[in-house]
Amino acid sequence: MSKLVKPQNTLKQKVGHGGFKEEDLKKAQKSIEENTVDFKPIAIELLGSLDKTLLSIQKGTTDIKTSLGAILDPIMQLRAQGSLFHYPSITHISDVVVDFLDTEKSIDKNILEMLVAYKKAVDALLSLEIKDEKDKVCLALVDELQNACIRYQQKK
Repeated sequence: MSKLVKPQNTLKQKVGHGGFKEEDLKKAQKSIEENTVDFKPIAIELLGSLDKTLLSIQKGTTDIKTSLGAILDPIMQLRAQGSLFHYPSITHISDVVVDFLDTEKSIDKNILEMLVAYKKAVDALLSLEIKDEKDKVCLALVDELQNACIRYQQKK
């Protein structure tokens, strides 16, 4: 008969037991809501990173098949940080791309074109300062990107 051995939870030992004080949670939520950090420079830097990867793929200096991680990283950061910095429109459009790329094992020229379109869409949202995910321009861009992803997957 084998005996079940339960390992020690070292992380729990280091941080202790219990949860968070409600007052601390309220302070954290207030900080998030009152956040005044300008998201544009952050987003532009992340788009620059994406653009650099896309350009190196187009020039042939980076292998398309191994570039998925380098492409996903800035897009996932835009998705996560968009709403945090009061740009849910960026989160919304990035969701489409991340969900689509999660189904792909590599990048081909058609996906590369969609990624360039995504980058242009995010640039437009930033330059027009469209923050609301329900804005008609945002919804049109998201809809077109979703349709492109669906068409791509249907052709596969």
